[in-house]
Amino acid sequence: MTQRTIILVFCVVVFLLPVAFGYQSDSSSLTRSFDRTVALTNSQILVTVNFTNGATTAIRGFYFTDEIPSGLIVSTLSLIVNGAAVTNYLFESGQDGDDYPGFTPCRWVLEQPTNFAAVNPIPPQSSAQIVYA
Repeated sequence: MTQRTIILVFCVVVFLLPVAFGYQSDSSSLTRSFDRTVALTNSQILVTVNFTNGATTAIRGFYFTDEIPSGLIVSTLSLIVNGAAVTNYLFESGQDGDDYPGFTPCRWVLEQPTNFAAVNPIPPQSSAQIVYA
């Protein structure tokens, strides 16, 4: 019982970290952040994901996947590429436990339509931002 409690507390603490996931490749960066106080006291949590293209050329597409605790509903509030709102993205939601027990994978794909590069490229040192609740 003690081991299960420790694991549960660890999972809750990790989920509530202000920057829980990120990667770095070719000097690109990704951060995911939200207010921990709001997460503990409100029924809606605003999450902001910021990606900066650190490559020397524009990139054609981008996707971000987050593991959301089962039973929560995700709503995309805004998706901005290089300062402009984007509406031609794809939002996908998996099944509870697809990757981790108790979590549902959600993914935002910025590679649609096929001519994404001509419509919404992410130039060097520019950014993409996703805000969801």
